[in-house]
Amino acid sequence: MISILSQERLIGVALGTAFTASVLFQNRRAMHCQWIRLPKEQMIAKNCSYKFAVFGTKL
Repeated sequence: MISILSQERLIGVALGTAFTASVLFQNRRAMHCQWIRLPKEQMIAKNCSYKFAVFGTKL
């Protein structure tokens, strides 16, 4: 049987991982929504593009 201390550590790791994953997901979603709302002129001014780079090709 696993000791209480080990159980608490496992629960702490699981909850910490879940919390970190949720924070990262929310931040990435917020950044994505922000990029979608920017006008094309601002995207070009910031040297960004709508296209995704494909390895070995030029954009």
